[in-house]
Amino acid sequence: MKSNLYLYGTGVKVEPIPKEIAEHRIKLLNNNLNVLLDVDYNKRDNVRVNDIMNAIKHWRKLRDGESI
Repeated sequence: MKSNLYLYGTGVKVEPIPKEIAEHRIKLLNNNLNVLLDVDYNKRDNVRVNDIMNAIKHWRKLRDGESI
C-alpha cells in the first residue's frame, strides 16, 4: 500500500475523495460488473471482470481513507 506521503511527497495536503463520488463510482462499476457476469462463463471477458473488481477495491479504499 502506498501512502499519500510516498506518492506526493512531504508538505503536500491531499484532499480526501468525497464519499458520494466514491459511492457513485462503485455503483457504476458494480452495474457494469453485473452485466459482464451475466455472460456465459466460457465467453466472459474475465480480464475485464478482474480489472473492474480491482477498480471497486481501489474506490472502496479511497472512500474509507485507506492507503492505496
